[in-house]
Parts: sequence; C-alpha cells; structure tokens
Amino acid sequence: MFCSLSSAPKEFVVKAHWHLASYIRHMRLLLLFGVLVSLLSCADSPQPGQQKSSDSVTENTPRESALEAQLLKNVINGKQATVGVAIKNFQSGEEHYILPDERFALMSVAKFPQVLLLLHLADEGKYDPKAPVSFDAEDLKQRTASSLRKDHPQSAFSLPLTEALRYCIGQSDNITSNKIFELEGGPRAVEDYVHSLGIADIGVTTDYAHMRPDSPRQNWGTPRAMLALLEKFHNGKLLSDSSKAMLWKAMVEATSGHNRIRGGVPAGTLVADKTGTSGRDEKTGVTAAFNDVGIVQLPDGGYYGLVVFVGDSKEPDSVNAAIIAGVSKTVWEHFNAAKR
Repeated sequence: MFCSLSSAPKEFVVKAHWHLASYIRHMRLLLLFGVLVSLLSCADSPQPGQQKSSDSVTENTPRESALEAQLLKNVINGKQATVGVAIKNFQSGEEHYILPDERFALMSVAKFPQVLLLLHLADEGKYDPKAPVSFDAEDLKQRTASSLRKDHPQSAFSLPLTEALRYCIGQSDNITSNKIFELEGGPRAVEDYVHSLGIADIGVTTDYAHMRPDSPRQNWGTPRAMLALLEKFHNGKLLSDSSKAMLWKAMVEATSGHNRIRGGVPAGTLVADKTGTSGRDEKTGVTAAFNDVGIVQLPDGGYYGLVVFVGDSKEPDSVNAAIIAGVSKTVWEHFNAAKR
C-alpha cells in the first residue's frame, strides 16, 4: 500500500526534501560547469577569417612574438585561407613561426628536396652531373604542365644538367621533374633522403605524372621542416660548393613567383626561392596550395630563410600572392629595423 508524502512521518519528509534540494543543487552545478567549458572552448577557437596563433618554438621565444602578432593582425587574419609561416635569421638565430607543424601540400616546392638529392648523388659519385639528361617522345606525351615541351617539340633531345635544373627549378617544369625522379630512384628516394637528414615532417610519395588532382597532399611538408631544409642547404651542410652553386643559381634566376616573396622586398634584392601552386577546385573554389619558400639576402650581407604556405584558400590568386608578399615585406622590414 502506497502513502502520500504528506502522510509520511515528519522525519521521512525532511530527509526527502533534503535529498531533493541536494540533487537540484548538484544539477545546477553540472549545468554551470558545462556552460563554462563551452564558453572557454569558443574563446580558444579561431573565428571565421581568424587564424589561431602559433605555439612557442623555444624556451626563449614568447608564445606569440611581436612579429608573429603583426603578421596575424595585418596580413593573415580575415583571409579565407590557412597560412603557415617559418622565419629564421641565419646569422642571429632569431626565429618566428605561425602554425609551424601544420601539414601543407607542397606541390612544386617538392622540387627543391628533389634536386638536393640528385646533386647529393652527384657529390657521392653515384650520378654523373656531366651526363646529358635525355628526353624521348613518351616523356613529352605526359599530361602535365610543361614549358619544356613548348621549347623542345622534337621527339627526342638532351639537355645538360644545368639546363634541366633551369627548367625544373626556375620554370617549375613537371616533365623535367619527372625525369629527375627517374634518375634518382623515384619520389620515395627523395623522402628517404630528407628523413636521413633528421627532418621527418616532409613527405614525397608521388611524381607529377601520377599526382591525383583530388589528393594534392600526397607530397606534403610543415613550415618548420621546410625551413630546416633551407637552413641546411644555406649552411653548406648538404652539398659540395659546386653543387650548391648550381642549385643556388637556378633558384636565384627563377622566373616564377615574382609577386610572392620577391614581391615583398626591394627590387634588386637577392632571393633564391621555389614556388608551388595547385589548381583551384572547380566545385569548391578552394586552392589547396599557394606557396613560396626561399632565402633572402639582407643589405648587410646576412641571410634569412622564409617559408610561407597558403593552404585551402578560397581567396583569388591575387590575394594569395599578396599574403605571401605581405609576410615577406613585414619580415624584411623587421630584420632591417633591427640593424638600425
């Protein structure tokens, strides 16, 4: 037989009310805690058009340096793109990063480590740099971007290595790049070489004949890793003097990307760089990669490395280029102001 609460003993009623009040207080605390967690989560998440700040990179580097904050505020925030930046003054050691460990599609930036491997093999006596680089009719049939095919419509021809590098690095020619992959053992050989240098966050898994349009990140890298590779190249730790000079010349004389890193420094400034650009997805309007990595000479003769990866961008190419040029200009002014 059931009895109502009003007919229950007084002691029982008091205990029931106490338990009910305790339960209500407990639920209110849980609800309040959930609201606070949600608010904190929203505060930490970047808003549309706002990119998250970089993490600190060394014990002596602030969580967000003044330069990083300036780049985020004046150049990057408000853009419909993910932007990774890595900067290092090779003389002073000063460095700055934005999204340093984010993976970005490399596109033709992968040609930089690719050529490093070929010249390394030449230095090791495993490849003859004086041997001509030969192309046949099948090479020219590849369905990929190529200025080489326009310049050499004949069915078979050969080029000296210096000229092949001018096409591969200077003009970002894909047919020449694919031929170099053949000479050095394929894309995985490039990846293995980079990893052997102690740089893990660069992946090279395909050439430009087999790269899938829907999967541009088959060749990928992080800003931090690419900067480390640039620094090793600059410091002469990878190649002989003659091999380094050969690649340096091809990068300095490059004809692509004059509105990127070069667009942010005064005319006549010495810049050795390698660009990388994907197509734009017709359905989504997204450009997977719009990149430039390079080494810039300062007026005092010093050098700094700069990596700018613009990924998953809904901006037009002119804005993507302006982002890179804006980063370049800000970095140039920062390092020159430090000398005054």
